[in-house]
Amino acid sequence: MKNLLLGLTVLSVLGGCAISGRVTDVNNKTTAVSSMYVSDPGTLIVQDGSAMRELDLRQVKSIRIKTDMTRTIGRDLFYCTEIVCKDGTTIGSFDDKRPRAYIAGSSCLHGLANDSNYSIMINDVSKIEIDVK
Repeated sequence: MKNLLLGLTVLSVLGGCAISGRVTDVNNKTTAVSSMYVSDPGTLIVQDGSAMRELDLRQVKSIRIKTDMTRTIGRDLFYCTEIVCKDGTTIGSFDDKRPRAYIAGSSCLHGLANDSNYSIMINDVSKIEIDVK
């Protein structure tokens, strides 16, 4: 069942709603990535205040992640994040002006980079910038 869901996610991404952008890793290396999608569970898991949210990558304009600011929830490690959505709303903050939000580091971002498969764990990402169409 998990493979079926992953396959459907890949097909939906490749079928006209492909997401492209740039991913910067924790070593400050930026890679142009096309056909981006998140696997396991297929959405970004974010703790926003006391609520747990699932964000579809198609809703996101940019994500910044501070890997040195963490929180453990259950058995999972979450990283402080600031997410700007395409509708202009911002989730989380690195300062004290807005409540902090935390993103699950166990999700994996996939796509194509230089015509090759590309994968990176969210806990190895410092920034994702999505091309807005």
